Amino acid sequence: TGIFGGKIEIDFIRKSEDELKEGKSWLTDKQVQLLESVLARVHKNEKATPQKDFCFIHGDYHPGNIIFDDQSKVFGLIDTDLCRIGPFYHDLAYAMVMFLRDYRHSFKFDEQALDSFLDAYGGSLTEKEIFMDYLLWYTYFETLFFKNAHFMKDQKFYYEYQFDMLDKLCRNYTKSEV
Repeated sequence: TGIFGGKIEIDFIRKSEDELKEGKSWLTDKQVQLLESVLARVHKNEKATPQKDFCFIHGDYHPGNIIFDDQSKVFGLIDTDLCRIGPFYHDLAYAMVMFLRDYRHSFKFDEQALDSFLDAYGGSLTEKEIFMDYLLWYTYFETLFFKNAHFMKDQKFYYEYQFDMLDKLCRNYTKSEV
């Protein structure tokens, strides 16, 4: 374990492999193949990243878990039960999944918004390719969450929205690989 009791990120990848097995029953073969290759590249990136470059990962980073002071400056973070140590891509990708969602409209991938988001972090084209792997993986992760969140009010609506988002990102991802 690392600081804050967080686990080194490799544990997250092992758990992710198990979660992908669950998706094989409801994803298309193309989606499974794409997610398997994405997960392999994420795993490779995790292994290639020196631990000295790892950082604190919140694990559920979105505006609802950020506390602001009376001057709108970040004061703290709450809901740290998923915190761990790993590459910064984890929190960036999860935050982007949260920012891409707009339940008022059907999902439409906005590459310009993605580029602006990454530019704000000083990301390069190489980092964008790595980031896209993490983005696609976290979109799958959220789809799986909503698929199994039977306790949630309107669970079907959220699952269908998230699945549409996953499907469109997979299609966009496949186009960009050609």
